[in-house]
Amino acid sequence: MRVGAVVGASLGAYANAFGVLLGLAAIQIAPNLVRDLIGTRRAAAVAAISLVQILVFFVVGIPAFVVSVMVSDSALQDKPQALGPAFECVGRVFWRFLGWSLAVGAAIAGLVVVGALAVALVPKGDSVGRLIGISIAAAGFITAGWLVVRWSLLGPVVVLESAGSTGPLIRSTQLVKGQFWRVVGALVLLGAFSVPGIILVALGSNLQTREIVRPAAYWLGTILEILALPVASTGMVAIYRSLAQSEGATA
Repeated sequence: MRVGAVVGASLGAYANAFGVLLGLAAIQIAPNLVRDLIGTRRAAAVAAISLVQILVFFVVGIPAFVVSVMVSDSALQDKPQALGPAFECVGRVFWRFLGWSLAVGAAIAGLVVVGALAVALVPKGDSVGRLIGISIAAAGFITAGWLVVRWSLLGPVVVLESAGSTGPLIRSTQLVKGQFWRVVGALVLLGAFSVPGIILVALGSNLQTREIVRPAAYWLGTILEILALPVASTGMVAIYRSLAQSEGATA
C-alpha cells in the first residue's frame, strides 16, 4: 500500500461523487450543528440535547455513513453511484455495524478511562505510585491507539464484505497486519483535511473569542468540516481496497 496513492484515490473518488458525498456529510454534521445552535449551560438541557444528538446519530448518522461507504466504493471503481442498493445495504448491516461500533467504542474508552484513573487516583506525594500510574496510563493510551489503527477498517469490512467465519475486527486486523505504519500515515494525512474546520469551530464556540469573530469562525469552520468529512469515508474505503488487493496479490 502506498500512502500517496491512497490519498490520491480518496480525493479522486470524492471528486467523482462530490454532490452525493457532500449531502451525506451535511446529514452527519447536522446533529452537532443543531446542538451548537440551541446552546445552553443548564445541565439538564445539555443532557437532554446530548441524548437527542446520540439518538439522531444512530437513526441518521449510521445510515448516512453506510451509504457514503457504498458510494465511495463505487466512485473508487468508476462505477455509477446507485443509491438504491446503498440504502438496501443499510437495512442489512445497520444492527451489525451498530453493535460492533459500540463494542469498539467501549473497549477504546475503557482503556482511556483506566489510564486516566491510574494517574488521578494516586495520592499526592506518592512518587512511586505516580510512576506506576503514569506507566499504566501510557500502556492504556498506547494500546488504545494501537487498537484504533488495527480496527480502523471496521466500517468498510462490515459494509462491503458479507458476514463470514471471521469477525470484522479480526478481518480488519488481518488487513492492517504488515502495513501498520502506512495505515497510520494515511490516516494522519486524511485526518489533516479536517483540522482547519475543527479549529475554526472551536474558535467560534469559545466565549472568550471576540464577538465579531465568533459567528464567522463557526460557520466557516462548519463548512470546512462538511467539505472535509467525505475524505474520511473515501479514505477508509481506499485503504481497504488497497490492502484487500495487496492481500489477493500475495495470496
